Amino acid sequence: MRVLLIVMARLWYNNNCAAQTQKRYIGKSGESPDAVIPGEAKYILPAFTEGTAFLRSGASVKQRFNYNCLLDEMRFLNPTEQQ
Repeated sequence: MRVLLIVMARLWYNNNCAAQTQKRYIGKSGESPDAVIPGEAKYILPAFTEGTAFLRSGASVKQRFNYNCLLDEMRFLNPTEQQ
């Protein structure tokens, strides 16, 4: 009984059931990941989305935001920049 429990726990632990498939991007040595990975894989949303940022001074500003997974930070576009 104990062996069966250990085997079942091991199988459950090693079960590879991911809800999403992972894509791999291979770059050459010294190449910037930003150049290798396409935009749709770097950002959470497919396009920059309008949002409001509240500054420490109490002011607020409307910008277009998206979360960059590579840099682990929220990115925004200046009105003069293009996506």
